[in-house]
Amino acid sequence: MNMLSILSSIAAILTAVVAIVGYGHYIWERNRKERNLMDYLKGLKNEAKSDKGQRSALHLTARLGLTEAEILQASFRNSRIHRVMRTDDSGFATAILFEYLD
Repeated sequence: MNMLSILSSIAAILTAVVAIVGYGHYIWERNRKERNLMDYLKGLKNEAKSDKGQRSALHLTARLGLTEAEILQASFRNSRIHRVMRTDDSGFATAILFEYLD
């Protein structure tokens, strides 16, 4: 085999390794953010008296440093993170609240 063929084989292997490591890091980071959100909501639920530990996406964004999209995605993936819709008098949604379900 010539040197160019060997280098192309090494490049293909390294590309696959980098892709697998990158995907693993993405999954780990996504799960870490989901755990942080769940732990925070669980802590609020345990100390809540009247509001059931429900918090808005804006509150969670400020406290946890997550985007609203990350919060919504985590709530869709995790069955313990429940979404509650707050409505006004006419029945239109005004906010989405998130809470931990036991």
